[in-house]
Amino acid sequence: MSKPKKIIRTSAGLRDALFDELDRLRVGDSNPQMAQAVSKLSCQIINSVKAEIEFHSHVRGAGVDDQTPLDNTLKLGTQ
Repeated sequence: MSKPKKIIRTSAGLRDALFDELDRLRVGDSNPQMAQAVSKLSCQIINSVKAEIEFHSHVRGAGVDDQTPLDNTLKLGTQ
């Protein structure tokens, strides 16, 4: 099996990776267990992005105006 290509870490890159896995499955270069693992990991990535969006929404709702960019010190799990 060849070395997997680097995935661009964007929603488009995730979509490409999912379609690549689907293509590999269809031609027999993958198996259902691998496809399921890729699918589950993709769901986890999407869920983490949703949590991040929700977090930023709550921060914005707590009085930070929409024009002020959120700095990188506000992260999930901070006190």
